Amino acid sequence: MGKLSEMIAIGEVTPDDLFLVTDDTTGKSRRVKWSDIEASIDLNNIPGYSAGSGISISSLPTLP
Repeated sequence: MGKLSEMIAIGEVTPDDLFLVTDDTTGKSRRVKWSDIEASIDLNNIPGYSAGSGISISSLPTLP
């Protein structure tokens, strides 16, 4: 496997791309497909979001 500094940037994320997800309570990590991440996102659970409106980083709440 190459070094992180040798990895190329991707232009778009495809449904079969894999991400590394680490559980912050157990410390266990696993691979997750982007399609599974995307399917689990519920925009109605994002504070300040209403249907038909856009989301920007500045509209998201500050993390503790």
